Amino acid sequence: MNNTAIEITVEAHDYIGYFKLVCSSLDNRSVGIEADVLVGCKFDNRNFFSFLYLVSFVAFPDSMSQVGKCLVFENQYIDCTIRAPIMTMAIENKYPCHFDLNELHANAYKQPPDIIRTDLKNQTITFRWFPLNEAVFPKDTQVLIIGEMRFFGSTRVIINLTPSKIDFSDSKYG
Repeated sequence: MNNTAIEITVEAHDYIGYFKLVCSSLDNRSVGIEADVLVGCKFDNRNFFSFLYLVSFVAFPDSMSQVGKCLVFENQYIDCTIRAPIMTMAIENKYPCHFDLNELHANAYKQPPDIIRTDLKNQTITFRWFPLNEAVFPKDTQVLIIGEMRFFGSTRVIINLTPSKIDFSDSKYG
């Protein structure tokens, strides 16, 4: 504006997120130009300034893995935790993620489960399932989790919902 150029540099170091950038004069924002900025690169010092290099190395969701065994609480629901560093970071930074969770060879839990907690420090996401039959937590139920981040791709993992701890001794197993 007013024949003046400015430089805006956005650096992302293992960060996923997005924000809106508005360029306008101080006194008239309504005539400015808006742009959505998507941040999500893992930088490598070999070729830091090459735009094409950055585009080709967008931080794809990395592999997910199950953390420990699932736990039953209050004889009503089961919590399972997965490790997913990039997706945890995205959720914490309000970047939309989508999860498809499908039971394999069974139909024991209400769908879809809820995400009840993300832990940025441990890079984990915890899901909560409620059984279709009260207090029945079958052994060897497997769930395929497909996690997807728009513009970044998807990743998948199969987890086992066999509980390792039951809070009440009267719990039933299928």
